[in-house]
Amino acid sequence: MGTIRCEKNHHTGIITIDNEKKINCITMDMLKIMNEKVEQCNYDPDIYCVIITGAGKQAFSSGGDLKAEKLYAVKEHENIDSYNRLGMKLVRNIMNSPKPYIAAVNGYALGAALAVITACDIAIGSDNSVYGLPTTSLGGIPGWGCTQQVTRVLGRQCVMRMLLLNEKINADEAQKCGMISEIYAVNELMEKACELAEQIIRYPVNAVSAAKRCVNGGLELTLEEGLEFEAKLLYHNNTQYNFGEGISAFLEKREPEFHMNYEEL
Repeated sequence: MGTIRCEKNHHTGIITIDNEKKINCITMDMLKIMNEKVEQCNYDPDIYCVIITGAGKQAFSSGGDLKAEKLYAVKEHENIDSYNRLGMKLVRNIMNSPKPYIAAVNGYALGAALAVITACDIAIGSDNSVYGLPTTSLGGIPGWGCTQQVTRVLGRQCVMRMLLLNEKINADEAQKCGMISEIYAVNELMEKACELAEQIIRYPVNAVSAAKRCVNGGLELTLEEGLEFEAKLLYHNNTQYNFGEGISAFLEKREPEFHMNYEEL
């Protein structure tokens, strides 16, 4: 039976999709647990950054649980909506979190997994990673934001080819279209993800959180609205202690002494 594991390493939360026998597909129960784990990380003041990955080397996640979805499609129609809305909630919980999320994509990432990856703030992939949206070829459409969030990140043409032609893309192609930023050997992937997290958690949490809010919030606004949104967040953030301390430390050639407290945000 699959589960979602969550552990803390220094100030980094690591969430692992663990259902290796089923290529790390995410069942309804697993999705409920994953939402809980994400919310725990979001509200834990000792966690500054979160990594999401899949167990083993074969897959990040193959997406939804097809056997369950067959049952939902044939008999339990109400669960089609419940399952999708839980996935939508997960994507929102990641995107709206004050903390940065890193996707460490090991192996196959299919269907709803792409919504999870593109909800994260940084995504890196293994050299054996493969990406696709095969749901249309099965007679359905993908949910959790796959036609919305994924299109905003990758662009219409890339998503349409995956949806309408059932094309899979490899790590090199995924990097070109913006799904992932870097490619590493599968054995090095988590080490590299942890190095990225260690770099992020050195920076003051208020600035990291505000930067994420600016970018993600601005995607839903016009340019003029986005500029005003940025100006308000900039004023709130840059008049706090940390910005003055950061500049002083830089000018005085010393290490800054930042206040690292999410509870103050």
